[in-house]
Amino acid sequence: MKKQMMAPTYRAFIMNKKQLIIYTLSFLLSACLFFTLSFKIGVSMRLPYASFKSIIAEAIPLANNKEARSSKILIRNEVIHFLTGFNFQTKKTYVASIGGLFNVLTPNSDDVQSDFSQSLIFDFSSGNSHKQADTTQTTQNTQTSPNTASVQGNKTIINITSLKGNNKTYTPASNIAIKNDTTLQIDGPSLLKAPVKINMKTGGPKVLIIHTHTTEAYAPIGITGINDTFNGRSINPNENVTKVGDNVCEILNQKGIETIHDTRVHDYPSFIHAYTNCLKDIQEDLKKHPTIEMVIDLHRDAVVMANGSPVKYTTQINGKTVSQVMLVMGTPLSGHKNFQWEENLKLAFKIQQKMNEKYPTLARPINIRKECFNEDATLGSMLIEVGTHVNTLDEAIGGASDAAECIGEVLNSLK
Repeated sequence: MKKQMMAPTYRAFIMNKKQLIIYTLSFLLSACLFFTLSFKIGVSMRLPYASFKSIIAEAIPLANNKEARSSKILIRNEVIHFLTGFNFQTKKTYVASIGGLFNVLTPNSDDVQSDFSQSLIFDFSSGNSHKQADTTQTTQNTQTSPNTASVQGNKTIINITSLKGNNKTYTPASNIAIKNDTTLQIDGPSLLKAPVKINMKTGGPKVLIIHTHTTEAYAPIGITGINDTFNGRSINPNENVTKVGDNVCEILNQKGIETIHDTRVHDYPSFIHAYTNCLKDIQEDLKKHPTIEMVIDLHRDAVVMANGSPVKYTTQINGKTVSQVMLVMGTPLSGHKNFQWEENLKLAFKIQQKMNEKYPTLARPINIRKECFNEDATLGSMLIEVGTHVNTLDEAIGGASDAAECIGEVLNSLK
């Protein structure tokens, strides 16, 4: 009788135990599948890889600092942003770059750190950053011209004119210096000698100028420092990199190289899909103008010292102060197959060589990165950084114009 009375309870216990195991395994499998798919989606969107293990390791002492009590929340939110794109803390957000987060959490031994404004952009929760800002402030700074009084601050601008660099960072490739942030071996002499496959002999548009981060702008004339509210952004095409692109386009056309300037905005109001948005427009432009051989994605950099001081790069050319420029070349290491990146690099080396010959202090070393940056669109694609967020627009236009002369001469030599 007892056995009959206990049997149902025993069977229920066994069933519940089995269900618990099944539910647990299902939950773990679902969680793994969720994070795997999130990562895959991130890669397909051309988001760069990031090591959150190193971020968290470096963030522990920072999070324990009384002056950075919000750091734990910041780390948690940014990991969630990277994996899912969700921000559950607040509807108020502001824009900052992943490089800025790395500068705070994982400072390296170099004296100068660059956030590379072309890197992944996050929407940070406005209450959780060491730099307080909200949507209203960001929109206002983006839509209006910054004036000297509102921008001037206690973060002193450092003007760097040297191109020597750090021997640990820059390596020679033939007579060209490069900053190789990959594990790939670069054969400079062979790349310089190798013929470029782009076809400059046919008619039609040959160059497309476009801007992934269209709202990247510059600092006002006359400031010696910046404050925390300055974000170096503007949707006014007469103040941001679009204006710089206008000058490059005009110079190339004057040199007989038919050039198209796509001024469509890709990073406003949302920055997070800028590269995806830009790629769609590149493909549309290439379909409309199949004779295009070279795509120039024109940006401006954002560089800070280890102590937080902003950096501008300048040089003197023909008695005029202009910004230095940098070619950023992508590779297939981020998972992009059939990417003929060495063809892009051949053209980049020839342009860098021309700039070094004509204006020896104009070009910063070529930066070779593991990301693709949409440079698989053509065999003559490249990303060009013109100055930084604390260079002036006039300096940027001057540096870009000198670079455009060199680009035009190289392309004309291929006809």
